Amino acid sequence: MSNEWLVLEPGGGRHIDLGGFHMTVKTSGDESAGQFTLLEAAEPPRFGPPMHIHHDAAEAFYVLEGEYLMYIAGASSGARPVRTST
Repeated sequence: MSNEWLVLEPGGGRHIDLGGFHMTVKTSGDESAGQFTLLEAAEPPRFGPPMHIHHDAAEAFYVLEGEYLMYIAGASSGARPVRTST
């Protein structure tokens, strides 16, 4: 991976219109020397990708609002934002 910095302002990145919502590519595999791709999406309720398996990459989610239901190894798990007290 290069030593170059990538700094994006809010709303920055390449926007992809997916019909009912949009996704933003914050950085791609090409931009990170194949290390990772970072996507941002605000998906509508009851929407998500079809069941799939990545054999060549890990996948991570950071949920800011709502709940994201995932199925992993035959079991379901709901990912929710972490609430902290201030």
